[in-house]
Amino acid sequence: MVEYQIYHQMKQRCYNINHKKYSQYGGRGIIICDRWLEPNGKGFLNFMEDMGRRPEGNYSIERINVNGNYEPNNCIWVTMTEQTTNKTTTAIIKEGDVFGKLTIIREVDGKERNVSGGRIRRMFLCRCSCGNEVVKRMDKLRQGDIVSCGLKPCNRHSNSTNKINVI
Repeated sequence: MVEYQIYHQMKQRCYNINHKKYSQYGGRGIIICDRWLEPNGKGFLNFMEDMGRRPEGNYSIERINVNGNYEPNNCIWVTMTEQTTNKTTTAIIKEGDVFGKLTIIREVDGKERNVSGGRIRRMFLCRCSCGNEVVKRMDKLRQGDIVSCGLKPCNRHSNSTNKINVI
């Protein structure tokens, strides 16, 4: 079962000092919640209850907060491509960062924004230089795919209605 292999590797990264990635996980203090570590197979059953089966395709487990622990409210299934944007070596998006005409106001709860396959994407409320506020996906901001709110007032350089749109 592929989920068990993922679960086993997660435990190895956090607790086996001889694992090649221990320094990036257990060595940094990343741990697994007690519920997922219960003995006699119960931990794995709890993991499956919380995470569900891995979606079809090339998915792996990801910690939403790269500095957080492996626990139900910090873990999601994502594609390997999406996972590469949530690494300690990747710049962190924070309040005040600017992408084109957009300035980050704050992160919004991505868990409310499920997309096909149950994936959850990090989303940010942004203010455009025209005054509009929009919610944008982290990956689209980082890739440079989105540089403005894209709304007509912005495109026409007229006064904004300050409405919020999710794109």
